[in-house]
Amino acid sequence: MKTVRLPKDDVYNLIKSHKEGISVFEIEEQLKDKEEVIEESNNEIAEYDNRLDELQSEGKIFVDGDTHLWLADIHLSPERQDELRKKDEDLMNNPHAQAIAQQLDNMTPGERKELLDELEAKGFCEGESNENNPVLEMNRISVESSNIESIGYDSNSKILEIEFNNYSIYRYYEVAEDVYDELMAAKSKGSYLYQKIKGVYRYERCD
Repeated sequence: MKTVRLPKDDVYNLIKSHKEGISVFEIEEQLKDKEEVIEESNNEIAEYDNRLDELQSEGKIFVDGDTHLWLADIHLSPERQDELRKKDEDLMNNPHAQAIAQQLDNMTPGERKELLDELEAKGFCEGESNENNPVLEMNRISVESSNIESIGYDSNSKILEIEFNNYSIYRYYEVAEDVYDELMAAKSKGSYLYQKIKGVYRYERCD
């Protein structure tokens, strides 16, 4: 696997220039011409060192867990910073999330997918209750993307399902089939998702 690193100052300045927040997909898309390859490989798969964890540990940026957008410190009040920091800590300290993360770290990619498919089938989802959202088995298609692992779509229910490279899974509801077709045809699927789907359709996380 090839590893590429983004310039930390450029990442921070880009986030700072978006007062309402910016997604990791857009960060990597806008800075792709400044990537520094720090490890070569014989395949086309790339792993990003996008510097977000580093900047977050320095208290310069914060992630909003509800919108999954990154925000710079200068646009947030101290109270809002504390709120976002606490939400992130609560997630990291969640025993269920920790147990899954530990399992995933010790698994092969195939074993990770099998576990997450099992969890999804059992209804480990955030959002509306499973009584209102019956379990739907989704066949996802692997795609070439620095952020997205696979994409699935059910035309009857109009549910779009996205599995990210960190193995988190999201479902978006009432998505028209032509939107799915455009996503699959998009050169940058991460950018299309951020611009055309996130914040537009109701969603829930399932992992």
